[in-house]
Amino acid sequence: MVGAFAAAVFGAVASAYLLPAPRIPPHNPPGFAAALWPLPGCLLALLALYGYGTFKERARDAGPA
Repeated sequence: MVGAFAAAVFGAVASAYLLPAPRIPPHNPPGFAAALWPLPGCLLALLALYGYGTFKERARDAGPA
C-alpha cells in the first residue's frame, strides 16, 4: 500500500509540474485546471506499478524452468 501511494504521489507531482508547462502555478489558489493536471501521471504510475506487480507474480508462479 505504501508503494502504491508513493508511486501515485510521484506520478502526480511529475505530471503536474511537466504537463502544462514546466513550472509551478503562480496564482494562489491554482484553480480547477491546475488540479486536473496531476491525474494522468497518477493513473499512469499506478498502471505501471500494477503491470510490474502482475509481471513479478507471474514470474513467481512459473518457477524455474
